[in-house]
Amino acid sequence: MPETTHASDIMSSPATAFSPDQDLLEAARTLFDNRWGGAPVVKDGKVVGVVTLADVVATHMDPHPPKVFVLFDALLYLGSKKRYDDELRKISAMTVGDAMTSPAISVTSNATVAEVAGAMVDKRLATIPVVDDGKLVGVIGRRDVVRLVLGRTAETE
Repeated sequence: MPETTHASDIMSSPATAFSPDQDLLEAARTLFDNRWGGAPVVKDGKVVGVVTLADVVATHMDPHPPKVFVLFDALLYLGSKKRYDDELRKISAMTVGDAMTSPAISVTSNATVAEVAGAMVDKRLATIPVVDDGKLVGVIGRRDVVRLVLGRTAETE
């Protein structure tokens, strides 16, 4: 993979995005039908999160309540209460905003593909919005990086 390959060379543009108040099942159908791992969520022109197929799957998981310890009438959480609250929010999600992961991790169009791939692996991301000057200009999914590795173009698929 040449070091001169940038996000702008492999991103899909224009990017399809969802709004936070959009129905989650409608978004899931769009992701599934298009074979996308995820898509940006945009509110008032700004990327506020990413919704993925994993977020949709999370609506069917059992919550993992944190263990608590009582000390002098105080509840001390031995796990992350925030994580538990996030799980409950995702399990009961009806809208994209309830299910999305926020804040979104994004790159600029001049980021190298090595930087994009590093972020995907380090943060376990399926989808990365490409944002320039605060505006969504594209989106990169794992398939886009793999397509580059395999030496394919979108036209040959």
